[in-house]
Amino acid sequence: MADGAAENWTPDQVRGDESEGFRRAAWAKALARWRRAEAGVAALAQSEDEDAYDRAVGRQIAALGRVLRAPAPDGAAAAWKLELIAAHQAYELGCWDAAVAALAADVRRLAG
Repeated sequence: MADGAAENWTPDQVRGDESEGFRRAAWAKALARWRRAEAGVAALAQSEDEDAYDRAVGRQIAALGRVLRAPAPDGAAAAWKLELIAAHQAYELGCWDAAVAALAADVRRLAG
């Protein structure tokens, strides 16, 4: 290929987050972790075991960071990520910069 296309070609396995399948799988995995973490916190909300509750909240915060950094599969998911940021005051968490960068990438990608 004289036009240089062969030099720029990268297989899907290497491209990673550029493939649609990878984005959808990453989103599904992050969303499943978020739902489990939310259920864990809810299950311990009335518990007297403060250590168990604190661990559950830690898992929830980690899952929040994952779901905010995961590529949104569509506009509704990107909007939901904005709602999560506001509802959980994600700007106070260590994942803030990565979450905003991921959301900006979502919007650019989804806008075409």
